[in-house]
Amino acid sequence: MLLVRKARRFWRFIAPDTRELEPGFQDEINKQLVLGLKVVGTAALLVGVLLVFLPVAAGRTAPSLILHREHDEIALALLGAITLALCATRWGRRHARVIALVHGTSAAALAGWGSIYVDHEYEVFWGFPMVLLTFVALIPLRPLAILTMGLLTTAIYSVWERLFAALRLEAEVSVTHVLISIVCMFLAAVVYRLRIQGYVARAELRASLEALERAQAELITSQKAAALGQLAAALTHELNTPIGVLTSTAKTICTASNKLRMLMEQRMGAQGDEFRDLSEALGTLTATTEEASQRAHEVIGKAGRFTNLDRAAYRRLDANDLLRDVAELVKPALPAGVRLELDLQPIPAVNGFPQHLTDTFMTIVRNALEAIPERGVVRVVSQPHAGQVAVRIADTGHGIPPERLESLFEPQLSSKSGRVKANWGLFIARQIVRAHGGEIEIESALGRGTTVHVLLPAEHAGTDRFEFEAGSAR
Repeated sequence: MLLVRKARRFWRFIAPDTRELEPGFQDEINKQLVLGLKVVGTAALLVGVLLVFLPVAAGRTAPSLILHREHDEIALALLGAITLALCATRWGRRHARVIALVHGTSAAALAGWGSIYVDHEYEVFWGFPMVLLTFVALIPLRPLAILTMGLLTTAIYSVWERLFAALRLEAEVSVTHVLISIVCMFLAAVVYRLRIQGYVARAELRASLEALERAQAELITSQKAAALGQLAAALTHELNTPIGVLTSTAKTICTASNKLRMLMEQRMGAQGDEFRDLSEALGTLTATTEEASQRAHEVIGKAGRFTNLDRAAYRRLDANDLLRDVAELVKPALPAGVRLELDLQPIPAVNGFPQHLTDTFMTIVRNALEAIPERGVVRVVSQPHAGQVAVRIADTGHGIPPERLESLFEPQLSSKSGRVKANWGLFIARQIVRAHGGEIEIESALGRGTTVHVLLPAEHAGTDRFEFEAGSAR
């Protein structure tokens, strides 16, 4: 049993299981593999060309005899060129492991048993171990692939010696090559395990950074939501009472003026024209007062919807209602010459936090308005799209330089009135949208304006579990 366990541990060491790391680890290995192939291909090409033309430059070989005397070097240069060409194709990138194995075996054979890197005095073939060690360092091949490459190269040497007897070497040389292959296999196992540990460490670091970003966005959003909620609650409480008094007073005055007019008409008859006109004026004033009170009450209601007071935190909602509320709250502060247009098509419902999504739309619309210098249009469009809800907010502003597009979702520092403050708007907006299972993208070009695309999963495409705000909806 002890022997079996040791054998299993040895097998796991030389053939590590990376299935639990897929597909991220495999993608990373493939990228490193292609990059390493480009490096060794370039090295083979340059070394081969250098060794072809160096004897010519030194006068030891005539140009007409290059193909006859330098065929091994030419083959090495061609091998490097073919490897570089294959790495530039999609097929080559998909089959990089096979290309690496073939290239390594061929390069080791050319460098080990041709005239390259050979000390004929001591019959030491340096090319073979150099190629293996280069592949261990640069190419993320599995340990067994390195061993296979070394054994294949040794087999090529044995066949070559038997068939052509070009190099009469001792049999111990083959044994030495096998031992070198085994040593390189163990080195590759150590390097490969270090690659695995490095990937796991980077994955954990990425997860920690994402968790930190979510926590930051959640904290800032919660603080902002709490502040807006307290402000809306205070305004609602303070304004609802006087508005209610005004509405009640207007109705009372209207009723009293109607009774007064009836009494004056009964008692004074035709002589009550002056009182009748006064009563009608009072009625008009009370109607106007009542209408103004009603409008003020609607504004308070919109503010309440904006902060979603007295509503469930996580619920089914219509994104069009949120966009209409944002438009109503933004319109009074529209700059001169700027229009806000809505094109809201029927869309499926979504699940989420209305307050967070409203804050996201408000941030994007305000950014669009601020991007227009003098005259322009901000157009808000909603429509269904492949089982999702698509919201597009486009402006005709000055646009965003290409070098700034990649950093738009990072917290920005701005200086106003001598004070430096951090702008978390788009950073929080992206966190909110992603937490709702959606995505946000920005398209922009200088002089052409900016378009922000927000995609949210429709109700049937979403899940019942929401992980943005702890304790709100689990």
